[in-house]
Amino acid sequence: MTILVVDDEEILTDIVCSILEKHGYKTLSANTASRAIEMLKDATTEIKLIISDVIMPEMNGYEFCSCVHSISKLKNIPFMFSSSLTTLEDKIKGIDSGADDYITKPVVEDDLILKVSHLFKLSSDRNSLEGQLEEAHKTAIQAMTYSSDLGKVVNFYEDAMLAVDFEDLSTRLFKLTKSYGLSCSLRINDGCEDLFFSDGFSVAPLEQKVITTAKNMGRFYDFGKRTIVNYDNHSLLIKNMPIDNSDQYGILKDILGAICNALSARIAILINNINVERQKNNVLKLVKGALDTINKSYRSIQQTNVEIIEDMNEKIDATIPHLGLMEDTENRLEAILEQTIDRTNKNFFDGLHIEDIFLSLQSEIDKYMYISESPSADTTDQVSNSSSASGELELF
Repeated sequence: MTILVVDDEEILTDIVCSILEKHGYKTLSANTASRAIEMLKDATTEIKLIISDVIMPEMNGYEFCSCVHSISKLKNIPFMFSSSLTTLEDKIKGIDSGADDYITKPVVEDDLILKVSHLFKLSSDRNSLEGQLEEAHKTAIQAMTYSSDLGKVVNFYEDAMLAVDFEDLSTRLFKLTKSYGLSCSLRINDGCEDLFFSDGFSVAPLEQKVITTAKNMGRFYDFGKRTIVNYDNHSLLIKNMPIDNSDQYGILKDILGAICNALSARIAILINNINVERQKNNVLKLVKGALDTINKSYRSIQQTNVEIIEDMNEKIDATIPHLGLMEDTENRLEAILEQTIDRTNKNFFDGLHIEDIFLSLQSEIDKYMYISESPSADTTDQVSNSSSASGELELF
């Protein structure tokens, strides 16, 4: 696959090309945007990715990116900026011009190769899903004619409460936003990390960074044709707001606010369910650990008792002949010893019933904790084998 590197600094161009060629990519280079456009229009050149500087003479990187995507045959080509400009405004300009990712100078080899690999995958996904997106868009526009805005919002409140997880919830949300002809991406914070969802393609790394950076910019953050609606547990990015129609724009913001209220409520419930489940599993793990410790300690005590009785029996058998006892006295002493051993044996085997209770309880905990992870595992058989092994101890 051929990658076009555009930078007016020849040394930096050589460095990037060298890294790419080292990892098996073919490269072409241009020191101006106009020269790069000529190379892109050349039908004999199959360029699959563009990496461009931002600050260049004649035409800067943002203008170059917009120009590339205005050409029909190049509109889907992945585009990455390579620049030392890293502010939020610079990244927003990058998104506005149509870029997919952003790498900071000086370029780090591992970071560059990882981003290039991701963009090629993103391009593949984009091409395969383009037809599906067009069909989905037609279906969404058609659905708008049969339903009122209020009805859609009310239906979404009910529909959102049926979502079983975050992915299901995002699917239900995008079904609604598509009916308004909107293209969206969604960030959900599950209490531990940010999860990203898109209504068609993968969420590009640069887009993820903008959504994350703008989450503290107020309830509604507008930039160009884009609007981000921010809540504590999620952010919704709308990429194609109708800014040319102020009435429709205002109505849509009201609708989006209502939709995001429902979204926030359902996310909070799902997070709570996840936390409750985590707490249950943590408690069960603690209980299981305690049972394991108690069971091992109990079995150790049993084994020690066995060893003590055996040792006592051996010493008494060895000592009695040297005591000079009358035969009757010796017989009575041996009878007392036998009674003591019988009582010890009875206590030992009674203790095995307690061990069975431990194993049964551990088995039930194991079923609850692991059945969803390994439904084919036969926990009962495993516990049965364990019980059999533990029953091999015998006294005399």
